[in-house]
Formats: sequence, C-alpha cells, structure tokens
Amino acid sequence: MREQSLSHYTYVVHALSAFAGGLVSGKRSGKRGWYQGGMTGLIYGFLVIMIGFLALDSSIKTGDLILASLAFASGSIGGMIGVNSRNN
Repeated sequence: MREQSLSHYTYVVHALSAFAGGLVSGKRSGKRGWYQGGMTGLIYGFLVIMIGFLALDSSIKTGDLILASLAFASGSIGGMIGVNSRNN
C-alpha cells in the first residue's frame, strides 16, 4: 500500500460511515430520508473536520470541503435507502 493512496482510502471509509449513518437515520425517521441522512452525513463530516482542526492544528483545505460534500451525498443516499427498506 502506497502512502499517496491512503487519502483515497480514507475518503472511502468516511463515505461508507456516512452511508451507514444515513441508512440508520432514514430507517428510524421513516420519512424524508434524503434530508435526515444528509444532515447526519453533514454533521459527521463537520465533526471529522473539527477534530482534525483541533487535534492536528490543520487549516481548512479543499479536501475538507470534498469530505463534507461526500459525506452529505452518501448520507443522503443511505437515508433514501433506509426509508425505503423500512418494514411496515
């Protein structure tokens, strides 16, 4: 595993985490899954950015905005799937 490809793997892991959070929040809410999942993903993304900012003293970069938008998108998709997979 090369060091240059590690950032791609972290984006995949963050997207899967936001997807799982969106899936659970969409399933629990029962309606507006894209909104519930998107907000879950966005909160997750900003929490990760804030932890990196506070713990590592890093500044906001374009990669952080990509992370937040990726978390929102994958959380929204997870929320839509979660609402539609709900057992009635």
